[in-house]
Amino acid sequence: MKKTWAEPATSSAETVVPVDPSTEEAAPGESTSADLFSTSKLDKLKKHRLEKKKKKFLSSSNETKEERIQKAFDEYLEAAESFDAEKELKDQYKRMGKNISEVNWQKVSEGCLLYISSKFDILEWWNSIGTAKHPDVLAAALPILALPASNAFQERIFSTCTWYDDPLNQSLKSSRFEKRVLLGANKDLRKNGKGSSTS
Repeated sequence: MKKTWAEPATSSAETVVPVDPSTEEAAPGESTSADLFSTSKLDKLKKHRLEKKKKKFLSSSNETKEERIQKAFDEYLEAAESFDAEKELKDQYKRMGKNISEVNWQKVSEGCLLYISSKFDILEWWNSIGTAKHPDVLAAALPILALPASNAFQERIFSTCTWYDDPLNQSLKSSRFEKRVLLGANKDLRKNGKGSSTS
C-alpha cells in the first residue's frame, strides 16, 4: 500500500509590517506588532520545516526502514573503500589547526594502518564530516566508538586495590581507601605534585 502525505491543518499567518517596539505600547491583554512579527517569523520557520519533512517523507515512502538503513551502510562502505588517508589526514589537520609536518607521510603513503589510526582522530571526523554524510550510520557508529581501545588502565586500578585491601587496612573509611588507590594508581601525583596521570 502506497503512503500518501496528509497536509496538517495550519493557521494562516498574518502579514505584519514591523514596528519599532520601543515606540509602541500595548493595552493590557493585547500583543504588540513586534510580538505578531516574531510569531509570523515562527510560522514561516514551522512551514519551512514542514516542507522539509514532507520532502523527506515522500522520498522515503517507497522504501522500508530496513532498505534505507541497508542503503546507507552500503554507501558508507563504498566511501570507506575509496578512503584516501593522506588527503583526509591533511584535511583533518587543517581543520584542527595542527602542524602537518608532525606526520610521517611516507608511512601514510605506504598504508601503515596502525600509524594512520594513531594520527587520525576518528571522533573529530564523525563530528565534522561523518554526521552530515552518513547520519543513518552514526547511530551504529557511536556505541562502537565509545568502546575503549584497551582496558589495561582499569585492570591496573583493580590490582592497586588489592595492594591496599589487606587485613591490617580493613578499618579504613571508603573515602580514605579511595584516596590511597588514587595515589597508588597515579604515581605522577606523588612525584611532582602535578595532575598528570598515567593512561
